[in-house]
Amino acid sequence: MSKVLTALLAGIVIGVLVAPRKGSETRRRIIDGALDFRDDINEFINDTTEQINSGIATAEDQAKDILSNGRKRFSGLGKKI
Repeated sequence: MSKVLTALLAGIVIGVLVAPRKGSETRRRIIDGALDFRDDINEFINDTTEQINSGIATAEDQAKDILSNGRKRFSGLGKKI
């Protein structure tokens, strides 16, 4: 994944550098592109973190349900014996 992101960023920088613009405008576009890229990466990280946390919470809930059901069945076995 990092190779793809590196290639994408390199392509953007090369495209901006090759474009016929003033140096100050080119530098501004590079900075703006880098900031946009940073924001996209942060959004991706935040979304991924939320998905992971949601998955962990779901797994915890399922584990608690399994444990609760196991306890109920175990206590029921004691009454039958």
